[in-house]
Amino acid sequence: MSIKLRVVGILYNNIVTLPGGSGTVKQVLDAARAQTGPGLYFGYMASATNPAQPGAISVTAIAARYTKPVKSVTSGKIYPAGLYYLAESSAGNSQLSIWQYYIFDSQGRVIGPNDSYPSDPTNPGGGKITFFNAATAIVPDGGSLVWRLVAIPTQPRAVPDVILNRMGLDQPAD
Repeated sequence: MSIKLRVVGILYNNIVTLPGGSGTVKQVLDAARAQTGPGLYFGYMASATNPAQPGAISVTAIAARYTKPVKSVTSGKIYPAGLYYLAESSAGNSQLSIWQYYIFDSQGRVIGPNDSYPSDPTNPGGGKITFFNAATAIVPDGGSLVWRLVAIPTQPRAVPDVILNRMGLDQPAD
């Protein structure tokens, strides 16, 4: 009846208990917020951020507060106690940073669109299953939910000739 929740970049790596074992992504985050306690505090914000989808709510910021030093599971480095926070942004017009999550089963295998992502009845043509929708991805009992903030360029970028050469793309186009 537990799910591992990890948020890359803010050092959060904790076990969350849900009454029914498995749960939606939102239920896992809500449980993590409710189960914070001495030494470790977790919070998140969600809002409508896409004008093209006015009813679609998604995570916009995640934070964790540690009252003791915390060890990175990736590097093993010890970080001081404090507040660690990441938020979506549109850094100028050149890139966006957005939250992305992955769901894993109890054996550490990624669960993909054909496994636990039911079709969204409010969007029969497909597309993103929204965070607060009742028909959302399920994190299985014993599984993991991993969040990371990713940067996405909003337009193509020119590539220096030296990089094109190293990539083998310096040949003229057909």
